[in-house]
This record gives sequence, C-alpha cells and structure tokens, in this order.
Amino acid sequence: MAVIALFTNRLPNNWTIEKAVLVKASPRQIYSILDSLENWPTWTVWNNQNEASLSFSYPAHRSGVGAVQVWQSARLSGHLTLTKSNLDREIQYEFLLKPSNLLIKGTFAIAAADLEYTQLAWRCVLSPVQSINPVTRYLAHNLRNSFDLDITDSLSNLVSIFEPETQREEK
Repeated sequence: MAVIALFTNRLPNNWTIEKAVLVKASPRQIYSILDSLENWPTWTVWNNQNEASLSFSYPAHRSGVGAVQVWQSARLSGHLTLTKSNLDREIQYEFLLKPSNLLIKGTFAIAAADLEYTQLAWRCVLSPVQSINPVTRYLAHNLRNSFDLDITDSLSNLVSIFEPETQREEK
C-alpha cells in the first residue's frame, strides 16, 4: 500500500486540456447551444455514454449564469454550473465530480472566424487535487486521458449539429 501511495503522490495534481474547432455557424448559434444546459446531452459524450442509470435534474434555471445540471448514475454523481456567460463570446462552467470532489473548470471562447465560420475553443482545467487519498489522485490523473478524448468527440458532435453532411462523409 505504501508503494501505491508513493506512486500516486508523484502524479501531477492538476492538468489542462485545450482544443479548438471551426464550426459552420454564427457565434450566436453556438452560444445558444452552450448556454443552455438542457442542450448539453445532445452534443456532449459525457451524457451519451452507455450508462442506463444516468439521470439529470435542473434545480435552478437552465441557462445563463447560475444554471445548474445535477446528474446521477449508479457509479458517480456531480453537478455542472455555468459561472460566466458573455453573449456570443464566452461561457465558463464548473464541473464537480462526486464522491471524489474533483473540480474541473471549463471555458468556451467563441469568435467569428469569417462570414460563415466560428472558432470555438474549449479549455478544461482540473483544479489542484488536495487529497492524499491514492484512489482520488489516481482518478484525477486518469480523468485527463478520458476528458481529452471526450472533448474531441463532443466538439465533433457539436460540429455535426451544424454540419450534418460532415458527419456522414467521415463515416
């Protein structure tokens, strides 16, 4: 057990992931999808994973600053809160994963690239893990790989909402 604790204490206690895509849509169209937490299940893979027990509730308002999505599954639970919302430009959120209390802060930056396309940049940052629990530290480390893939797939899903022909051509 001491070897495991020593190993996990040497793992990085935080990480950052940044990805960007061009979307054939206006900043307003993209913003309206991101600003409403009820829309997130349509494009994020977090909400589409094969988890039959996954359920959502929205105890506060469902869009804009202060919107909250509470989710529960057989294995994990957590909540997603929109913390900043600048019309057509930026959305920030906090994602709290229970029972480990890992906190991920995210930012979407939205900017017109030209008359047809908008650049959407997504940044995800795991807040420094304070726990010395080896399971929590290992989970935090492994979440980085999972989130890296999930963000890529979620951005692809978002692009396909506006460019359905792109999705068909790639398959």
